[in-house]
Amino acid sequence: MKQTKGAARVRSPREEVDLPVVRNARPIRTCAGCRKRTTADRLLRIVADPTSRTGGEPVRLLPDPKRRLSGRGVHVHRSGQCLELALRKRALGRALRVEGKVDAGAVRTFFDSEA
Repeated sequence: MKQTKGAARVRSPREEVDLPVVRNARPIRTCAGCRKRTTADRLLRIVADPTSRTGGEPVRLLPDPKRRLSGRGVHVHRSGQCLELALRKRALGRALRVEGKVDAGAVRTFFDSEA
């Protein structure tokens, strides 16, 4: 490897570069409530119901445990504390880019059924 004073390293064409191999990499997401980063399988994805965006009624939020529903999603830990914190900070509506109030009744029901 050639190196000159004050210049960047120059690699010879024959030099091999060892890059770290990441196996079984999982997506990392941030909880909208506590703002901690963790793997997506430890979080619950929440999406806005596309049929509830009409009129002045609140936008319904739907749980997406299999992460298959279309649309923009937001993630929270699978505890009621992070959901309530995210609702109090209005982080869910902001992350989903919806205007007005949000109705998290279906998500709360999902948490109650898991407990």
